[in-house]
Amino acid sequence: MLLERNHQMGGFKTPDACKSRWQRLQRDYKFARELLETFPGFTWDRNEHRLSASQAAWAAADAKVSSNSAISNRAGVDRIHTG
Repeated sequence: MLLERNHQMGGFKTPDACKSRWQRLQRDYKFARELLETFPGFTWDRNEHRLSASQAAWAAADAKVSSNSAISNRAGVDRIHTG
């Protein structure tokens, strides 16, 4: 049914838009993988398709990130935490 319709879903796809989206997905994946490997208490929720952690795990990660300027300057820390 959906394949029979001849329309494009979403906005117009340009090479630059596709490249930008791919780079963002790679960056987000690497960041999520690093969180899972570095901070105890983080897990991947296969039903929700997102990171999951208790408030205590977030507090511990926040404390560690705040004390390490190399990590705290990374893009995505606030977006993943609050989003």
